[in-house]
Amino acid sequence: MNLKSIKLGPRWTLLALLAVCVLPLVAAYVAYYWLPPEGRSHHGELLPPRPVPIPRLTVQNPSALSGRWLLVTVDSAGCDASCQHKLWLMRQVRTAMGEKAHRVERLWLVTGDGDPDARLVQAFQGMQFAHVSADVLEVLAADRPRADYIYLLDPRAQVMMRYVASADPKGVIRDLERLLRYSSQ
Repeated sequence: MNLKSIKLGPRWTLLALLAVCVLPLVAAYVAYYWLPPEGRSHHGELLPPRPVPIPRLTVQNPSALSGRWLLVTVDSAGCDASCQHKLWLMRQVRTAMGEKAHRVERLWLVTGDGDPDARLVQAFQGMQFAHVSADVLEVLAADRPRADYIYLLDPRAQVMMRYVASADPKGVIRDLERLLRYSSQ
């Protein structure tokens, strides 16, 4: 039996044509509403965007922060092991950006009195730091202590994402690479 000898009536031809056209639409509807994807494409926790008053901060080089993506940590001047790990992670992430590293800066918001240890500042050279008051910190989400997170601010200085202090650097790097690829500059 060959294909030429099979005769379909006009009614079957119309039904076959409708099935070919309508079936993909029905499948897409079912997949969208009843089978949503389980995974997500980001590794941090998305936050509602809120502006952080960066101009009110006293930093060494304020022009270095404007228009850049900022990795921000909040800690006291007496930086413990967890704080040092966050500083290390921020440095590694920025270094991993390669030729786009100039679009990412690091900022340490120091709480309380005192200045960071000079050896620590030297070890994490290029890190900006500024003393902050409680009203500046109100912008950052705080269901847990702010020192437990690394915050990501967009070039307009709006907080948009946060990572736990023990975050996998590869996940942070992937997120930041994607953001740098899709943002202008």
